[in-house]
Parts: sequence; C-alpha cells; structure tokens
Amino acid sequence: MSKQIVTSSISAPGFAGLNLQDAPTSLEAGFALEANNCIIDKFGRIGARKGWTTYLPANTDLSTAAVKTIAQMLSPTTNNNQLFAAGNNKLFLSTGSALTQKLVRNSGDTANATYTINDSHWQVASLPDVTNARARAIITQADHKALYFSYSSVTSSYVFKILADVATLPVNPIAHTSSTFTPNCALAAYGRIWVADIAGDRQTVYFSDLTDPLNFQTGTAGSLNISEVVGDGDPIVALASHNGFLIIFCQNRVVVYSSAQDPSALALADIVNGIGCVSRDSVQNTGTDVVFLSATGVRSFTRTIQEKSMPMRDISKNVRDELLESLTNTSDLKTIKSGYSSIEAAYVLSFSEDDIAYCFDMRGALPDGSARTTTWTTITPTAFCTTANREFLIGKAGYIGLYGGHSDNGSSYRMVYYSSYFDFQQPTLSKILKKVEMLVLGAQNQDITMKWDFDFKKAYQSATITVDPTSIAEYGIGQYNIDNYSGTIIIFNLNLNAGGTGKVLQLGFETDIDDNAVSIQKIDCFVKSGKTL
Repeated sequence: MSKQIVTSSISAPGFAGLNLQDAPTSLEAGFALEANNCIIDKFGRIGARKGWTTYLPANTDLSTAAVKTIAQMLSPTTNNNQLFAAGNNKLFLSTGSALTQKLVRNSGDTANATYTINDSHWQVASLPDVTNARARAIITQADHKALYFSYSSVTSSYVFKILADVATLPVNPIAHTSSTFTPNCALAAYGRIWVADIAGDRQTVYFSDLTDPLNFQTGTAGSLNISEVVGDGDPIVALASHNGFLIIFCQNRVVVYSSAQDPSALALADIVNGIGCVSRDSVQNTGTDVVFLSATGVRSFTRTIQEKSMPMRDISKNVRDELLESLTNTSDLKTIKSGYSSIEAAYVLSFSEDDIAYCFDMRGALPDGSARTTTWTTITPTAFCTTANREFLIGKAGYIGLYGGHSDNGSSYRMVYYSSYFDFQQPTLSKILKKVEMLVLGAQNQDITMKWDFDFKKAYQSATITVDPTSIAEYGIGQYNIDNYSGTIIIFNLNLNAGGTGKVLQLGFETDIDDNAVSIQKIDCFVKSGKTL
C-alpha cells in the first residue's frame, strides 16, 4: 500500500535569525543555522543584505587606505552640515562631490599648525553653532590633542584647530595643558560637550559650559570624578546619553547619572557591576535604547539596567560563541566599529580584522530578549555613519561607501541560508524526500542552488535552478507583502524533485546577489513516511 505524502511548511524561513548556541536537535523551524549576507526584512522574511556603491570618488591623499572614521558635523540648517572622514592618518571633508584633505591650522587660521596624526580612529561630538548657523564639533582620539572644528571667517572655510589653542581647559581635578588634554571619547548631549578617557586621568568626565564647547572652566562647566563611586580604577571607555541620563561605560561596569540636563543636579542613579564596554565605537543610540559590546556579548543599556539583579542576558545570545571568537581574534579593539541604520532598524557590529559583521534586527526582541541576528562577509565596513537624511555610510578601502543597491560596488556576493533541522512532527519515522517548493521574491536571471541534508551528516545533495523571468508569476501584492518590489519580477515558485532518506531534514539556499534583491517567502517540503526507527 502506497504511503501518504506528508507536507511540512516554513512560512517565514529564518525569521528568528541565527541560532548557533542551542542544540540543533531542539531548534524551532524559524531559526537558521547559517544566514550569511542576509537581513531580516520588515515583514520578517530572510533576504539578501544590500550592497554598497561609492559615495564619493577616490582621493589620492587617502589612496587605498581604509576609511576608519565617518561623521556628519551638524549645523542648525541641513545645507550647512559637513561630512568628515579620516583615513591614512589624514583628515578629510566632503565638498559635496569629492573628499578634500584638511590640515590642522593655528589659532588665528593664518598658517598650518604643527600637529602629527598617528591613527584615524576619531570620535566626533557635534554641537551646532546656532548663532552663526554653522557646523561645529570637538574631535578626539587616544594620544592626540583634541581638535576643534568650526567655520573660519579668515579663510571663509571650515577648519580644524587644536582645541587647547582656542579653549580654556579644565583645571579640576587635574589642571590640563595642551599636551595632556588628549581625551579618547567625546559626546555632545544636553547642550554641551562631554569628554573622558584621558591618559593618566581615565576616571574623570569633563563637560563644557552650556552651548560653549570652548569653555571647560567657568559657567556651568565642570567635571565628574567617578573614582568616588568606582574605587578600583576601572577606566572609562565610552560615553552615551539617553532619556536624561549620562551613561559612563567603564571596562567592567556601567555607571549612570541622572539629571544630566543640569550638571548641578547630577546624581548617581545606578551602577551595574560585572558588565562593561570593551570598544568605544561599539556604542550606538537607537533612539529607544543604547547598545554596546561587552566582554560577554552585545548588551542593551535598558535591559541591563532593568535586569541588573537578575541573570543577565544579551541581545547576541544566539551567536554568542562566534561573536566572542571574533572579539578574541581582534588584536586592536579600536578597529571594532558599529552603526545603526534607522531605515533598516539594524545595529551592525563589524570586526574588520576577522572579516565579519553581525547584523542585529532591532525591531523587536525574541521571547528570550535576544535580537534576530545574521552575518555579513565580504563587505566588512571599517566605519559607519548615518546622516541627517538617513543615508547609511560605511568605511571602505579608499572610499566612503553608501549602503544600498544589490552589488558590492559592482561585484556580486553570495547569500547563504540554511534552515534548522526539522522532523515533520514525526521524530521516530524515517522520511523519503520527494519534492521541495520554495517561494522566492525578487530573483531574476540567476542561479539558485538548493541543498538538503539528513540527520546532521553534512552530506549535502544539491540541485541548481536558473530563474526564468518568463515563468515568474505575479501574485497579489498585498497577499505576500511585496509592495516594495517593483517591475514585473515579483515571485518565483522554485520547484524541484529531490531524494534521500532520514529522520530529520535540513534545507539550504544559496545564490549570488548581483543587482537583484532576493528574499524567501515560504518553503514546502514533501516527504513519504518510511520505517519507524
């Protein structure tokens, strides 16, 4: 007697992202065991990440060096915003159509200053000049004198100057000089500039007078010495602001002060011990939270504060071991960079030394509090910046790149998705695979390779199908949430006969992305029941 065909459907493949921590024998169908060069889109589908194009042409002074810093200096009017980049131990400004190298100038802007740059991992704190409707910023980097960026009426251009040449420096608790005032981190928040992590003075936060980034001595300027509450010398790594709080990230703890809008009312609100920040440039404000990299994974500030008395969780829980291996493989923590794309609702953490980036979907948390995660390779940004008009810029070798399109500056990249193993709710029965159907969005004139494996053997069988545009069906757009796809290419129902026998099945999907968006809507598997094992 012929046995009945059994069907199993995955309606949103990979919607839960990667899970490389839990035993593959117990994973739900929504998890993926591989999701490289993928994102989770706003409809919960797994699809190809976007690529990048050159945002500005190559620059001979930058040459092929990596862009390590990108920032937008904001002005009260968006047409005066200034785009800054750093690489090859040089400073650059965008003219709108190109990058131009800028040298540090003396206090009167009459000649170049004597200033040596030994690296390009700057942090930019932008505090607009409202009176003159110009951009203005403080720029800091470890072991470098802080710089001041502003518009000069002498040369009618934006210039960089040594901050100590034009500002009054702090005198308490340490009277700093031009040679000693070398903060590594800077923050613009609550109408003033905050700086910290100075060599020999790593537990003090200094803040400027209100709206005056050149005054660190008088008015409401001052300092905050956390050694009074952190007694073991734990150094400051990064600063952030959120909902009226000043957040001070140390290596081994997070110190939080309330009422940061009024420094005279600053009060210790919380100390979270045992969790700190290992990378200044991993800190990102998403609008509703602050995300950072700790020694044990990527953490959420809000969750960390809420759960300080509970067993700690992290949003990178499902890729924890792999992420920490990337951290271990990174010899220079300054090369760890992060960015937040408000359009994609994605926090991207890049380990350029390990040639991998982790993309965390921040639209909502999984039941355990972690974020849906995918990985990116071949793109590996060396810097990030989200502009005022929501462009997501990335640092590349010799270029500022713009995240978008579906090729990596003209080159294809490989999208790879592998499901978890599933048993068709019949764990003791062997199954004979007969057919696989996959509903794919956006593919056009490209080869798609499907693979399958039984019982964790990693002995994949495969078949490759070339998507034929003439055979693609246009389904109701609202039915499949595909209004973001344009043109005549909408859905392809990939259908192939398959074979093999086992108790649990894994499916894989691989394709080269070259100018076409691709995402997976649904997978149907058809099997015939075999013997009870």
